[in-house]
Amino acid sequence: MGKLWDIVKEIIKQEEEILRRAILETQRRVEAITQIPVEAGKVVDISDQTFTKDYELELKGIGYVPVIILKTTSKDYTITIVTEQGDIYRDKDFDSFSAISLGNAYVDAQDRTSTEGYYFLALKEIKFRSYFYFLLRPTTGSLYVKNLYILYYLIKKVEV
Repeated sequence: MGKLWDIVKEIIKQEEEILRRAILETQRRVEAITQIPVEAGKVVDISDQTFTKDYELELKGIGYVPVIILKTTSKDYTITIVTEQGDIYRDKDFDSFSAISLGNAYVDAQDRTSTEGYYFLALKEIKFRSYFYFLLRPTTGSLYVKNLYILYYLIKKVEV
């Protein structure tokens, strides 16, 4: 079991490095396309917290969310993401994301409870022109969140 655990940890380390490089490349591409210098992305980084009520993030402006990462010890939550174009995801639970993740470059849902003790969800590449809304809702009273990481870039704030 020890050797397998070492392999799993190395794979996770490699995934995190790939993600870090992708974030830097995304910032470079956004600057090249818009010809507007982009500050380093803004980050929501929450660790080891129990949510007893909804967590919401609302952004107004032209922007891009390259990645949302959620690690939890249970599947007792739903996620809603809305942009000015409508629902991206509406009240989706972990199992729903898991079902659509196969062959989907924008959704990665993995049950890592047997090796690492948590459920892993990554949502990628969400673009918006005026509005972005993220809602994490516990469905059983409380939800332990090992990590919630949302990287976002706002190019220009606009009034909606």
